Amino acid sequence: MTTKKRIMLTAVVMAAVVILVACGSDSKNGRKKNSADNSDENLTLYYANSTWTDLFPEVFTRDQLVTTENLIDTVMNALMDSGEMTDKQVPVPQGVTYQRYTYDGQATINLMFNVDWEATDTYEMVLSKAAFVRTLTQIESVKKVVYEYTDIANENSIVREELTNDSFSDMDNFMNPHEEYNIYMPDSTGQKLVQKTIDLDRSAPESLEEQMVAGLRMSYDGTVVPLNEKLWLRVSLWMMLTMCVR
Repeated sequence: MTTKKRIMLTAVVMAAVVILVACGSDSKNGRKKNSADNSDENLTLYYANSTWTDLFPEVFTRDQLVTTENLIDTVMNALMDSGEMTDKQVPVPQGVTYQRYTYDGQATINLMFNVDWEATDTYEMVLSKAAFVRTLTQIESVKKVVYEYTDIANENSIVREELTNDSFSDMDNFMNPHEEYNIYMPDSTGQKLVQKTIDLDRSAPESLEEQMVAGLRMSYDGTVVPLNEKLWLRVSLWMMLTMCVR
């Protein structure tokens, strides 16, 4: 194997490792037990505060005899009604319209929204996700919340995002959804690797895995994409399917 081919192969292997790190922690979080799963406790509903700068918690007394389906329905109705209080708001941000939810009877709630991406605010989007996810995952049968955003400009464009309560366990990172990762690309000669830093945004419509693959496909100053376009796409797809399955 030539030196150039070895460098190209090394770049691909390191790319796989980077993507594994980016998505692996989320998959592990999905397997953790939710500490709020206690049917004898009341729930805390999370709204947005009046200025959309933080969450507004409110204790909710649960009916111990109600079914899971009825409890979810009651909680969703409560979240979508802020009442007459002015210091809390329904956690649906500007540019987003809530449509409906579904529960698969096992562990997942799907929330469906219409969205005008040009009218949304990144911070408010993250705050909204945290409010719904942190509220709903307190229900013992709910482990995951899936967001489905349908673009009002193109109803065939649907963005899906899976979140667990652990997605927002670190509040400092939650309030700052951006995270930097180092990637390694072959230089223009194919003789050595060059380190580049890319910024991933947890609030973006694209998943972290999609953002990572997009970054690895770009050419930076003094670097080249490690594989031809067709093969690189196949490798990217393989990495996403085999490493990021939740």
